Amino acid sequence: MKTGKLVVLSLCALALVGLALSPVLAQEKAKAKLTKIAGDVGNVNEEKNTITIVTRDAKIITINIPQKAKLQIAKPGKLADTPLGAAIEANVDEKGDAANVLVVPRGGEE
Repeated sequence: MKTGKLVVLSLCALALVGLALSPVLAQEKAKAKLTKIAGDVGNVNEEKNTITIVTRDAKIITINIPQKAKLQIAKPGKLADTPLGAAIEANVDEKGDAANVLVVPRGGEE
């Protein structure tokens, strides 16, 4: 009888540990799928919530800026504040949705 209770308690403890670790593992998996893209801001489309990036090797990549994305233009900002020609770095998933975007204005831009 004691062995049966011990087995049940052990299984419950394992289940709780598994439940506690699953969000951490899912978050790590999500982080691993992000791709870093760097270049210059080529275009900003506020209607479609996109930014077009011209990379250093002249590739043109359009990324989506979802509401949950962290957009930082020297300080947190809005898509409309993004200056053309500014340096940009974004982490995007395989669908092209940005998780976070850092825009660094060139020269005296702010």
